[in-house]
Amino acid sequence: MTLRAEHERFFGIVRSFHGDDGHLTIIQFSQIYRLLSLFTPVRNAVKGNCSGPAEGVLVSIHESLAEKAKAAAELKLAVEAKLDKKLLGMVCTEDVCCDERDHGCQKAGAHEMVVYYLAGYVHKKIPKTITCEECCALLTASPDQFNSEETQLNQRRLTELRSFKPGCLREASFKLYALIKEVEEVVHDTLETSAVFGDIFWMVLDRLHATALPAIGCNEHHKFLTAKIIKCYCLMRMHFFSRKKNRELLVTEKVQNARKKAKLL
Repeated sequence: MTLRAEHERFFGIVRSFHGDDGHLTIIQFSQIYRLLSLFTPVRNAVKGNCSGPAEGVLVSIHESLAEKAKAAAELKLAVEAKLDKKLLGMVCTEDVCCDERDHGCQKAGAHEMVVYYLAGYVHKKIPKTITCEECCALLTASPDQFNSEETQLNQRRLTELRSFKPGCLREASFKLYALIKEVEEVVHDTLETSAVFGDIFWMVLDRLHATALPAIGCNEHHKFLTAKIIKCYCLMRMHFFSRKKNRELLVTEKVQNARKKAKLL
């Protein structure tokens, strides 16, 4: 009984520091516990049975947080450098031949429309990071592609339906759509056939490295622009994939809890 009372008192103290909401998550409880543990050695004693000058604190919160932030920044820079090096190594120097008429004559399905819709997100973000007008023009669909029957982009129907007013969503060019489509095929196949673990992102990049991808951009910037597009789309795609897995895990947890409650009845 004494041990149980001590545990209840300990959890009660930690919960009291969280505020009115007493339902803490595991992460919130561990953070509050670590802050309380750090608060004890950094504060000076109010009184004691020893005489002498007051000693300095054992550790500084600002110093410890600064060291953690510095280490995290260095790790982020190292990962960014490794990622950029890998992306620049996989980009082809010449455009892969693709006929716009062949793609324009094909009937676009739901998958092609969604890929073109996602290409619009990439087209919205990438021009903010580049200054070359020619590269920006290559990312945007020209009016000729919309008006010509031979090169009409049937994939843009979903984008038109999602636009609450004409022109509010970005229209990606055919070259940008062709690149995103090739990347999406590799990413989708990798995520569907591989187990989910920490290095799955690098596995996607390895498979992209072994695939012939079309380059986009002017003669001077096509290598860096294609790398930016691949990086932007892969990060966005992995974000969607992680959210999907989190929802599946939450549903599985709810089902398990429901089964446990059903057994108790």
